[in-house]
Amino acid sequence: PPRPLGGAVPPPAGRASRALPGEHQWQAQVIAKTAAGAEARVTFGVDRGAADVYDGRDRAVPPPPPIDGGAWLTLGFPHGDWGRFAGVYDTDLRSPTRRLRWELELGGAQAGEVVSLSWPELGASLPAGLRVVLEDLQTGLRRSLRHTTGYTLTSDGGTRRLALSVEPDEDRPAITALGYAATRGVGGEVRFTLSTELRATAVVRGLNGALVRTLLADEPLSAGPQAVRWDGRDEAGRLAPDGTYRLEVIARSETGEQVRAQATVTQRR
Repeated sequence: PPRPLGGAVPPPAGRASRALPGEHQWQAQVIAKTAAGAEARVTFGVDRGAADVYDGRDRAVPPPPPIDGGAWLTLGFPHGDWGRFAGVYDTDLRSPTRRLRWELELGGAQAGEVVSLSWPELGASLPAGLRVVLEDLQTGLRRSLRHTTGYTLTSDGGTRRLALSVEPDEDRPAITALGYAATRGVGGEVRFTLSTELRATAVVRGLNGALVRTLLADEPLSAGPQAVRWDGRDEAGRLAPDGTYRLEVIARSETGEQVRAQATVTQRR
């Protein structure tokens, strides 16, 4: 087998993701890029014949470039625990289980340089019933790769530690029981239930989609029943004309998963 080497991947290194059907055999990629054109990528996934230690399916990162001064990034899975095969790998396949975790190291970017991470083909590769969560171990931010398209960070000039976790796609966020209870006079109470702690935005729109009133703007809410009052007025404080309006509630989780619910309400003075 090849001797593992830590190092950098020049742009545009790497292979395309392969969509392999089934929970027991799939692969996906995470790609890192900078505005200067540097690019690095890693491949992760599961294979029936793979082991959780080094095997022939794991591929070491190539050595660093011989000349400094170019645009380079390093991205790899560090494995100091693999004995004589210890090193940094850009391909790491594991034996199939429903819960897995990969540690990642991102380096090579200059202090203040913006690095964008993306996973353009993951949706075609990841089996239903699973999700992958990217965690920035420096900031604690988490992103669901199935429900978001990218993550942007600013380098401090050092090595940035990240993690990828595969877990069952359970306990999805949900908005249920969206309704409206009119009160005497004008206005009423918008009611809905959240399945878990989420950040919510609630608005009243005309049937043509035009914004009438913002009731909540990305507010953190706990799980359970919620209620917010609409006083029957628009953003300028004027009474909204009699008629039918659309209630819209959008909520998102800490990993970027977003859900939406809509209902209609009739305003009568």
